[in-house]
Amino acid sequence: IVWLAPSLYVAIELVCPMLFPWFIASTQYRFLSFIQIAEVTGVYGVSFLLIFINVAFFLSLRATIANTAQPTRPLALMAILALLNVVYGSIRISQVEATMRHSASIRVGIVQSNVGIEERKKLPDRGHGLHQQMSAGLMREYRPPNVIIWPESSWWKSIPRDAKKVPDVQAGFRVPLIFGAGRQEAGKSYNTAFLLGADGTLIDYYDKVYLLAFGEYLPLETTFPFLRKAFPAAGAFSTGESVKAFAIPFGGGVAKAGMMICYEDILPTFTRRLADLRPHFFVNVTNDAWFGKSHEPAQHRALATFRTIEHRRFLVRATLTGISCVIDATGRIIRETEIYAAATLNESVVLLEGDTPYRHIGDLFAWLCLAAAFGIPLVTRLLKLKRRPPAQKKRASRS
Repeated sequence: IVWLAPSLYVAIELVCPMLFPWFIASTQYRFLSFIQIAEVTGVYGVSFLLIFINVAFFLSLRATIANTAQPTRPLALMAILALLNVVYGSIRISQVEATMRHSASIRVGIVQSNVGIEERKKLPDRGHGLHQQMSAGLMREYRPPNVIIWPESSWWKSIPRDAKKVPDVQAGFRVPLIFGAGRQEAGKSYNTAFLLGADGTLIDYYDKVYLLAFGEYLPLETTFPFLRKAFPAAGAFSTGESVKAFAIPFGGGVAKAGMMICYEDILPTFTRRLADLRPHFFVNVTNDAWFGKSHEPAQHRALATFRTIEHRRFLVRATLTGISCVIDATGRIIRETEIYAAATLNESVVLLEGDTPYRHIGDLFAWLCLAAAFGIPLVTRLLKLKRRPPAQKKRASRS
């Protein structure tokens, strides 16, 4: 059970379909030395260790209640694995921090206007004005940002497909801007992030690839059109073609920002595809206002933290109503905003270029756990049959 239970749990996390993927490892997002193994195993390795430790304690508790001998082997193995994991994590944190100290950086401004969904619909110009005013305020700071990031759907007007410039967005400030808005092309709608130059020139855009079922699209709608009547509020966005990294003009060169929209930052497989583009850091623009004053924004942030460790990149998150934050390459939250409060952040983001085992092997550890979940019971059964006397084997085969 000490090996089967964690393998089975990881297998369930890997294959169980969920609208919003969730991992028990996210409960440890502030225990930095414990979660650094994610750069090798992904988030699944942390989940495995958590279940392994709990199984060992369960066996010990059961033995105590039954007044039987303590399971010394599982307890010793648990202690060794936990200790080695924390030592490894502490060493890697020191190494990554040393790399960050000797790397170039860019200053990034984040605007969180705290304009809710209904307010944004009724008074779109107010939301636009707040973003512009708060951005202008960032530019008046002692160390102004090199790029400003607004959240998903922060610009309520759709951007035309043939737009070369969008000058009215950056009223009151002149610096490269990343922001979320709708995009129309060939009768299709996209949930899009745009990059504007300091002069309002449209440099690039990214159409969201992983759409949220029932929120941004209706599954099987083309096959069963009557579903639209059953779910009239479901969105009708089209899927983007590929992942993308924006090349932000910076200091005579560019800083590459790997783009994520909404919950794409909690998807390990998606982020691994994005990491293949070798961005210097990740940017997530999102809108968690849909969930109101709940625990979802905090859970979203916790889940997203693991992407920074898996690929050793900073993550910059800009949200409409919180929680906006900057997370470094060790998973440490440098600064964050309060939920449902207007706020800005102006932080230095290190531009990193390293690589990790996870980018190369992906979720191999999780697939091995899936194999173990089936293999351990099978091998155990075969070993039991092999040890039985011949007469018992015959009876077992007949039954």
